Amino acid sequence: MIRQPLNQILLNLFKPPFYGLPVAVWIYFVWCFLVYPDSYILHGNFVDPDDYMHLVQTLDWLKGQHWFDLVQHRLNPPDGTPMHYSRLYELPLAILIAPLRQWLGDIGAATVAAAVWPLIALAIYFMVVRWAARPFLDEDWVNITSYISLFAIYIMLEFMPGRADHHGTEALLIAAVFGFTARTIMEPSVIRWPLGAGLFLSLAVVIGFEVLPWVILISGWLGLRAMVKGKEPAFAAMIFGLSLSLSGLVFLMLTKPWDHIFEPDLLAYSIVYVIFLLSIALCLSGVALASRTRFVTLRYVVGIFLLFFTGVTFLYWFPGLSGGPYNAINPALLSTVFSKIPETTPFMAWSLWPVKFCSIISPLLLALAVSKSCWGRAKDSETFWLWGMMFILLGAAILLALLYQTRIMTYAELFSVIPLAVFTQKAWLWLGAQRERRLLAAEIGLFLLIGPLPMVLIPALTDGRPFNTGVMLFPVQKTSGGNCDMHLLADVLNGPHYYNGHSRVIMNSVNDGPELLFRTHHNVLAGPYHMNVSGNLDSTAFFSTMNPNEATAIAYHRGVDLVTLCNELPFIYQNSEAEDFASHQHAKTSNTNKVETFAQHLVDGDTLPWLKASSYSNLGNMILLEVRWAKPKKKSNLGQP
Repeated sequence: MIRQPLNQILLNLFKPPFYGLPVAVWIYFVWCFLVYPDSYILHGNFVDPDDYMHLVQTLDWLKGQHWFDLVQHRLNPPDGTPMHYSRLYELPLAILIAPLRQWLGDIGAATVAAAVWPLIALAIYFMVVRWAARPFLDEDWVNITSYISLFAIYIMLEFMPGRADHHGTEALLIAAVFGFTARTIMEPSVIRWPLGAGLFLSLAVVIGFEVLPWVILISGWLGLRAMVKGKEPAFAAMIFGLSLSLSGLVFLMLTKPWDHIFEPDLLAYSIVYVIFLLSIALCLSGVALASRTRFVTLRYVVGIFLLFFTGVTFLYWFPGLSGGPYNAINPALLSTVFSKIPETTPFMAWSLWPVKFCSIISPLLLALAVSKSCWGRAKDSETFWLWGMMFILLGAAILLALLYQTRIMTYAELFSVIPLAVFTQKAWLWLGAQRERRLLAAEIGLFLLIGPLPMVLIPALTDGRPFNTGVMLFPVQKTSGGNCDMHLLADVLNGPHYYNGHSRVIMNSVNDGPELLFRTHHNVLAGPYHMNVSGNLDSTAFFSTMNPNEATAIAYHRGVDLVTLCNELPFIYQNSEAEDFASHQHAKTSNTNKVETFAQHLVDGDTLPWLKASSYSNLGNMILLEVRWAKPKKKSNLGQP
């Protein structure tokens, strides 16, 4: 008696209008992390160093650090490191942490907030994508977007419990911007659509510069439409530009003190990017004003002239941005950090694993083909401009991910959700028209094709993953089963032997810095950030050098008290001949000779006279060494201890 209603509920989830499907997907996602024994959050750990750093910044603010003071004073002492994060993103984390601190302590409250906030953001994301899909899909089909998103692994990675980083919120904001922009195209006379698009796009810029390509493409598409159509579309584009620039100015005043508001900073949100947004507004406003005349050609002349004038002027004022925001980074540091992190290397590097590469890229190419087909078959002007925007955004995201940085796959998958939903709708309707051959198996196959088959089942057949954790619990993409658990080390470092109100300076590997800041009171030299952190260069040189004298000079110059390292070495300290992530992966599968770096000597127990192993043995796989100089430390030039 109970089974029949339950079966009916399950069947209703997977047929139009898919009632309850977004809720079911959300519950399934949460359940996976609750039952997976090696889930990061169940062990009180987080996936990425950025998660720890966001929580450290939020806790420092709650402890009294000024709203406008974004310097992480314990990273790269004594100078500290000005972080590129925004307090605006930290607001929801602070709201969750603040009432829990008195009962759970700082780390406990931050861990709960990091577990809860991404799941709240995921629920909002499902609602936003459902709303954004309405101009493209029948109302009965918008709920399917949550099912397709579940298998967009790069998107779902950003919403894992414990993912306190800002990238998920950025994706959420861009989804909202896309929905507002689509409605701006469909209903240009409704002012709230371009107002909302500009507001949320400027907020996304404040939170992270990863969205700058979409700022350029969305603004450019609305500007092109304004030149072609004039009248209401041009007016809507002007409203978008004004909303984008003025809200960007307001956000600048909210995040910068008045005496620093006009200081240019290429690596963090500053007046530079407000001028960039104002330049967009000037171009769109010029086209809108030109459209009020009877001369159609004038719109093109004004638009092209303003684009050229503002572009040249902007790059003349800020030539450092000619290669993008990262062009202002120390080249040595850029190579040290960005070439060593998998997510910042081109996705083409993953072509070393053809099955994984093809399983991820094939749904994106299908979505791109659907977008091109719908664009070419558009029956009216609005549909033409809608699908044109979709095709350009998706195509640009795929190219940037393949050739620039893998993490842009998040946006490629984001822009692919709606085209895949349209493909599913059309295929379902086609199957329904073939009544004499319609099979339940064909409908099941369709739902397997748009997600489980390429993203889970085919990879599982080739990589040998277990069925229960690798297939049934596939959303848990990263697990806490590694050897480098820092809890035991943190307990020792927080004990009276190493901390008695005085913070030590720790020489650490790059990725360990944020977690050490989160779990201890000490200072660290390195963290995986692009804010010209000189400690990153020193840390990399210290661990990867083959010359013990160089390591000695660096430690002496930086006033190092402790050295920490995991005996499961990061690849950048294993083989100095592997210049980037891709070449290291190749070296692992070839006979490339590895170089004995200083880090490898430390792991092997081969230390120098000034390094003494800690008397604490219960550190798991972490190594802790004390620095004992033969004479008191004094100021000296690097290389002259």
